[in-house]
Amino acid sequence: MADLCGFPIIYWVLKRVSLATTLDQVVLTTSEAERDDPLIGVAKDLGLNTFRFEHEGDVLGRFCGAAKAAGAATVLRVCADNPVVDPEFIDHAVCSFSESEADYAFNHIPRLDNGYPDGLGAEVMCADLLYEIDGLATSEFHREAATSYIWDNLDRYSVLAVDCPAEWHTLGDDIRLDVDWPGDLDRMRALCAGLPMSTSAIEFLARWRHLYGNIQQHLYAERR
Repeated sequence: MADLCGFPIIYWVLKRVSLATTLDQVVLTTSEAERDDPLIGVAKDLGLNTFRFEHEGDVLGRFCGAAKAAGAATVLRVCADNPVVDPEFIDHAVCSFSESEADYAFNHIPRLDNGYPDGLGAEVMCADLLYEIDGLATSEFHREAATSYIWDNLDRYSVLAVDCPAEWHTLGDDIRLDVDWPGDLDRMRALCAGLPMSTSAIEFLARWRHLYGNIQQHLYAERR
């Protein structure tokens, strides 16, 4: 497990998600592979529930299994590569979804002109929709990218791009805070150094601007 300023990345994710006030419970979902045992250990140390699924590549099936085991009516998904996912962003997404008639709401990626930074928010949907797409999604891609079926069938579903308050939009619309590459981890270590795990999104975004400025286009160019 990659270390981020003294704690595994998964610890950052679970700890920060647990600070959201709109969630009844937080569940770590992972595979039954032995190499995922340390992830389960972190969740248990935090007093959180866990769910393990036999088929490692079937993330959608795992997500559904966890929702059923928890008896959830509404489900929220946060990816484990988002160490500074923000509880305030999560609560805003949940409340926005609850007040809407949308099938699915999101603020975890800068899409549909929502102005959000990448890596601070979440995806929200009712459990019934999750079970529906579980029955419809058959391709390997749709099974692995758990909500991709929704995005590939936008004519069928009402999707809410959660509104982005101005103070978040102006600081974050071109920032990427998930960890996919070694360079991402180096930048996150610099970003988080010396800051408590409860640091707000606004503080993280402001520090990113101070450290890196507008380098997003250059980062994407590096990966092509």
